[in-house]
Amino acid sequence: MDIEGIADSSGWIDEFIDADENSINTLYVPGNQFILHGHKIKVAGDAPGVGVFFVPVSDPSKAVKVKRIAENTSTKIIGITPKTEELHNRIEVRTQFSGSGSAFLKTVRTIASGFTVEEA
Repeated sequence: MDIEGIADSSGWIDEFIDADENSINTLYVPGNQFILHGHKIKVAGDAPGVGVFFVPVSDPSKAVKVKRIAENTSTKIIGITPKTEELHNRIEVRTQFSGSGSAFLKTVRTIASGFTVEEA
């Protein structure tokens, strides 16, 4: 089922934690576990391009998709950080999550972090 019309699809990212380094919204080490907290951030949908991405600030075309996600809810995503080989990155959740478990938005929406994290 697809949702048509205007839905309350606003979502945001509050916090990025590198669990192994215990750093919040600052740095990450590729291969470490991360915890992402936010609102309406669940990765859902079948469109290509849905997922969690680390997006280099200097070249967004080099975005790297997170391959391993252990937990995926509307308020928390846990996964393994990828390597971007770029120093400064934004976190983006690209999803069709509408707030309902069975209905997806027709198009993918992007929720970007308001902060950058540094690859160590």
